[in-house]
Amino acid sequence: MANSDNQGEVPELKPHTAGAHTDGNSFTRAFDLFHAAARRVPAYADFLRKNGVDHKKIRDRADFAHVPLTNKQYFSDYSLEELNWDGALDNSLYVSTSSGSTG
Repeated sequence: MANSDNQGEVPELKPHTAGAHTDGNSFTRAFDLFHAAARRVPAYADFLRKNGVDHKKIRDRADFAHVPLTNKQYFSDYSLEELNWDGALDNSLYVSTSSGSTG
């Protein structure tokens, strides 16, 4: 797994598997991704701040359970740049948007 403390590196994520929810490494990957996003995605950092969450105080599963979920409005409240890693689209291979899914 990539070190999420390095600027420019995103924690490696693996496809969902049947055992993903029981695998201790799955939580570690999600936890690392949460902290990386809190540091590097401007919209998510702002969202956490507005909801009174200091990502540095999220240290274990119990803390993580209290992190607020984003919703559809989250994506409307911020620009594409703000929703991207480091607030930039220049390193993106593609941008995909959707009005949602019924399935």
